Amino acid sequence: MATEEQKKQNLLRLVNLALLGLAAGTWDLLGDGARGLSYEIGEAILPILEKEMGLEIAGQSPLEVLQEVGRLMVDEFGFAENVTIEVEGHVLRMKVYGCVNRGFTDKLEAAGVPIPFICPYLAISNAVFTRMGEKVRAEVQRWREANGSIITFELV
Repeated sequence: MATEEQKKQNLLRLVNLALLGLAAGTWDLLGDGARGLSYEIGEAILPILEKEMGLEIAGQSPLEVLQEVGRLMVDEFGFAENVTIEVEGHVLRMKVYGCVNRGFTDKLEAAGVPIPFICPYLAISNAVFTRMGEKVRAEVQRWREANGSIITFELV
């Protein structure tokens, strides 16, 4: 019989396997169109950040909101070691260092999903930009050196 800790680990493993299968199957079915689901995922997560963690969007700049999203993901979820935001004109670059989801992203890639459309950073940021009325083109790059990713948002 598994210990309580082993049960928690097995449950997390089971949920990750189900999510991996769902993401890979969705990509197989929709291809690049699966990126659109990122917005839905973000819309499901965003209210939690607002209601339970105090994220404010109204009256803030895209830079300020992305900085706060990064802080919440590090401080409240422990989802990464650090997140920084760089700005170059109409481009915002979110650098995620030490992402705990990195191994899962590698499994997605191995399963044939070239773009991690279910990435919480991407999803939440997409939902934020939609809420702010900003149109963006988003790209995700795996950043192996920092065990994370670089997510680029071009405001259009």
